[in-house]
Amino acid sequence: PPLVGLWYAATLLPLLAYRVVTYRKQGWGYFCLDFCYFLNFACVALVLLEAARVPVAPVYFETAFALCNGPLLAAVLAWRNSFVFHSLDHATSTALHCLPPLWTFATRWADGGAAFDRRPALGAWYCSPILAYCVWQLLYVVKTEVLDAEYLEKTPDEQTALRWLTRDERNGMHRICKFVCVRTGAMARGEAFDPETAKTKATFWVGQLAYTVATLVGTPLLWRHRELHAACLALTYTSAVYNGASYYVEVFSKRYNNKFE
Repeated sequence: PPLVGLWYAATLLPLLAYRVVTYRKQGWGYFCLDFCYFLNFACVALVLLEAARVPVAPVYFETAFALCNGPLLAAVLAWRNSFVFHSLDHATSTALHCLPPLWTFATRWADGGAAFDRRPALGAWYCSPILAYCVWQLLYVVKTEVLDAEYLEKTPDEQTALRWLTRDERNGMHRICKFVCVRTGAMARGEAFDPETAKTKATFWVGQLAYTVATLVGTPLLWRHRELHAACLALTYTSAVYNGASYYVEVFSKRYNNKFE
């Protein structure tokens, strides 16, 4: 397990460095403040502390386990991550969501799980991850709505997660938030999201919190049952492989057909 953690850190850090540099050039730098990056840096910190033999309270790994196998792992399906090996962009996005759950599996079930044989109370199990998510959300709001508010107002082309989600009508989060807002009367049927209004911001902040809470529900079962955890990872990674295979078929078939046009 320590080697899996070090492999994870050694693989991810160069990819993240590349992602930060390329995204900043494209005006997408604020994507690198999203929760998945925050969680990956926290996991890498735990890996390095473990490698340095620094004692860490079990609650930190339990919190990481819940978040990695809840909202992060579910994001592979939600965002249709693809194992496209020749594309650093696809590879980085997939690694961000797939590697931390793999590290938690190797660590949790090392030596048959003897190192983590206690069963945390359900209340504590859910409170710590939700608190960690809320801390990140608060810091993100302060960054985008206070510290960088003037800059973002002057640069409407600078992409943020909120701006992208509100404009991408095919995205699942967009559709769910729109459906709920229309059904509750918060929006008219033909009304579009405006990423600059308080109503839209509050809608997506609440929507993302609801997604996080919903995906955390099953994580205690993964903590307690090794076979279920392994099956969940296998099915999710198979989905990413299938998406990657579909990408190759679609792209290369188009290139082949273009030769005859």
